[in-house]
Amino acid sequence: MLEALLTHTLALMSWAAINFVHSLLLLVVVSVAVVWTWTLFMCFADLIRDHQLSGWRKALWLLILLVPIGGCLVYLVARGSGMEARALESQRDL
Repeated sequence: MLEALLTHTLALMSWAAINFVHSLLLLVVVSVAVVWTWTLFMCFADLIRDHQLSGWRKALWLLILLVPIGGCLVYLVARGSGMEARALESQRDL
């Protein structure tokens, strides 16, 4: 009887540990997805705000941004330094 209770308790504990690990993994994945989505949105907004960039270059950047994770990183490295200035200019125009 005690052995069966101990086996059942250990099985429940291991199930709880697996659930906890899966919950943490889900939390990390959802957090990364939210950050990536927000970064992608900000890159799209910056691209639309830039009036000095031609239409073909905007289309090329849009295609690059659609590459998961890497596209946003390339955009931020290449054009990230001017994002704040374009945002402030856009706010002044309003």
